Amino acid sequence: MKKYLLILFALFIAAGCSNNDSSDSNPATPIKTTVLMYIEGTTYEYPEEAKSFFQQAYYDGVKQDAVGYGPANYMIKGMIENLNPENTNIVIQTGSTDDYMKWTDEEIIAAGADPAKFYIKDWYQAKRWQVTKDEGLKLLENKGKVCLQKNETGCVNINSGDTIGEFLTYGVKNYPADRYVVIFFSHGGGSIMGFGTGVNLSEMQRAFNMAKTATNTEFDIIGFAACLMGTAEWMHGLADYGKYYVASEESEVEFPWLLGDITSGIAQNQTTEQLLDTITSTYFQISGRNGVIPTNISAVDLKQVKALSGALDELSNKIAADFQANPVKTFNNFYVALSRSDAYGNGLFGLYDLQAVINSLNETKWYGLDYSTYNQNITDIISNSVKINETSPFL
Repeated sequence: MKKYLLILFALFIAAGCSNNDSSDSNPATPIKTTVLMYIEGTTYEYPEEAKSFFQQAYYDGVKQDAVGYGPANYMIKGMIENLNPENTNIVIQTGSTDDYMKWTDEEIIAAGADPAKFYIKDWYQAKRWQVTKDEGLKLLENKGKVCLQKNETGCVNINSGDTIGEFLTYGVKNYPADRYVVIFFSHGGGSIMGFGTGVNLSEMQRAFNMAKTATNTEFDIIGFAACLMGTAEWMHGLADYGKYYVASEESEVEFPWLLGDITSGIAQNQTTEQLLDTITSTYFQISGRNGVIPTNISAVDLKQVKALSGALDELSNKIAADFQANPVKTFNNFYVALSRSDAYGNGLFGLYDLQAVINSLNETKWYGLDYSTYNQNITDIISNSVKINETSPFL
């Protein structure tokens, strides 16, 4: 019963927040930063899609230089333009299992797009790149053909924890720095669907454990430029491998993250706390049109969120005991609480905002079922965990 309730909650955490504790000044000593990006390409990179993908943003008067790029290629453009090679390493691994993700210049032109705006034209090869100022996107190595079928052999399984872990290990060992940021970019489906086209939480934990064992390194920021990845299950599962977790509860639109602005922040020697503010504020301002489009993003302290598991166990045990004693009343009480809570991804993924569920349970004390003591503990943990939260006012 407890596991069922945890899945039903989906444990979203972005609702509560505390003030950002970033300092006002940059440190005197430059911070050397290595950014590792793991990109699973999507059909939004198609030449046909690139012609129109950013048109609405153009008409809205934001990021007019983005027209003609797919989202991954536009992010790469921004990183090249804003890179400071003196204090920043950026290493990217790319690949895709989607159909028709390899194009020649002639095919791109035939689709009405510009080949110069396609840094990556063959997503069926698992390749590693370095972002450079002089050479642009520089190929480091080709790891081989991407596995396109589930049981295919002799190829690179980009959804495997081993593949991701080997990339993280490679980046840390070959590009040592004072600070490490890892960003995952693709589709996302939250706690149930996972990242990309098949990376579940256990695979991602295996990847980070491999990297930590090999390098004894903790990532300063673990970020997901992907829909619906701001879930407490993933935060808790990766808490031993990083300091901060940044992601959105909601679906993400054209600009998953503005990597150009983030690269600029690193180039300006921003502290980690200032960088968190740059990531969240730029995403919210551009992607959400300052809150006009349903948008949220949060930066969460992973060490604080670890306490959430025990608090949820206590609440789940109490609900399970009530359910055993009186299943109909307990189910109805819980169902009403969920129906009054915010659901994300158009309600299609069973993902509910945890603080909203807690608030609803406190208001829905039917049949003498009172969970307020347990709920206050969870609220306090959320408040301590969420360092920055940007949310559209109507969410």
